[in-house]
Parts: sequence; C-alpha cells; structure tokens
Amino acid sequence: MKDPHTPSKDRPPLLLIIDRSPVFAEGLKGVASASGITLNAIFTALPVDAPRLLHSLATHVQPPGVVVMDGRIHPEFDCVDMLVRIRETHPQCEGILVLKVLDHFLLRKAIAASISVMVHREDSLDVFRHAIDAALSRSTYFSNSVARGIENSITRDRWIHREALSSRELDVLIRIGIGRPGNAIACELGLSPKTIGTYRMRILQKLGLQNNADICFFCLRHFPDLLANHLGYHPGIREIETGIVHPATPPAGGM
Repeated sequence: MKDPHTPSKDRPPLLLIIDRSPVFAEGLKGVASASGITLNAIFTALPVDAPRLLHSLATHVQPPGVVVMDGRIHPEFDCVDMLVRIRETHPQCEGILVLKVLDHFLLRKAIAASISVMVHREDSLDVFRHAIDAALSRSTYFSNSVARGIENSITRDRWIHREALSSRELDVLIRIGIGRPGNAIACELGLSPKTIGTYRMRILQKLGLQNNADICFFCLRHFPDLLANHLGYHPGIREIETGIVHPATPPAGGM
C-alpha cells in the first residue's frame, strides 16, 4: 500500500510559507504563479502558529513539498529546528530559509542541519524563483548575499580557531563591543587599565581587527547572544545589521 505521506508524481507539490509578513507571502505567491512553477496549492501560516502545524502536517493527505521559513529569531520557536522537524515527518519536503540578518550562528546551524536552499529577504524576485526551483528539484542554492555571509562566517571561524581567545580576552572583547571604556572594564574585572590595554592589543592581533570600532562591529555581527548572556545587553536588529552602537547607553545592570 502506498504511503499517503509520499508526494504523488501526478500531483504537484504544496508550498507552505511560514512568515510574519502577509505582504511577503503574497509576493511569493505571485513569484510562484508568474514564473510557471507548477504547484498544487499555496498556503501560509504565521510563525506563532508553526509549532501547531506539525500535527496537522503529519496527518495531511498531501504534505507540503516546499516550506519557505522566515529565518529570523522567533520567541516562539527555533526556525532551523522547525524545518528539521518538518523534514523528519516528511522526508520528501525541502526547506527554503529566508534570512533577514546573516547571523554567523544561524548560518552555521542551518548548514549543519543540511538546509541547502537559503536566500536573503532583500534578494530579487528572480532569486526567489530560482530558490523555489532548486527546492523542488532537491538541489542546493545559496543566493549571492547568503554565499558572502557564509564566506564571512568561515573567515571568522578561521580567526577564532587560528588562535583562540582566552576566557578573559572574551570578557574584555564583549565589553569593548558594547562601548565600555577601558577604565570601566578594568574596574569591573578587578584589573589595571594597562592590563586591559594588553588584552585589547591581543584581541586585535588574534582577530585581525584594527580598532575599537572593528571590535564593536565584530561583536554585534557575530556575538549578539554573548552580549545578552554575559551582560544582559540585547542589540536591536538595526545595530546588528549596521554595527552602530551607542557607548553612552550601558546595558541593563551595567555600571
């Protein structure tokens, strides 16, 4: 007897869009229909509803062939884990991760999870059409912007693994990253300002950076979770994207 969860060759696949923006979802529908991509149906869901979809997808007569997932950090669920869980239930389903911020840790997690189609939210309509084509043919497709993000992440990994930062250097790094002055860092860590200066020079050498502005951008781009976990500082999306920080504004619980 044929497994009802196996997509039929006679039926075009379903496209499921999990995204918070109805405008974005409607745009994807237009891309799919205008490009001649053959799809049986297109349906959408808000990220908050995604976890509840798992049960209904497990019992659906025809599961989705492609899931387009909002790649931002969601308070309700982990977007990469959600794609993995959907694929575990429906091995024939392919996922497209749509990234707003090319976060190092999110990119690494997506690659480790074998998500082979990733695009940036600001990519062109043609890029999204190619992404859907790639997912339907179960091939790999990274847009140019995502490929550059992956390349930067690999470079960053080489920096870290070439000469790893010590735990104390990491403490100093993330404090410089939110704009703490050297004297304040020295007072907080119980060290002399001269010692903090020595740590700063080691950090610059190990990471191939030039100045404090580079450190701020590096931390906001690659370590937003460390800023939050260590210091209670939560950078906004704009700060992460631009590397702009406000040194005069201390983190919660700061000095």
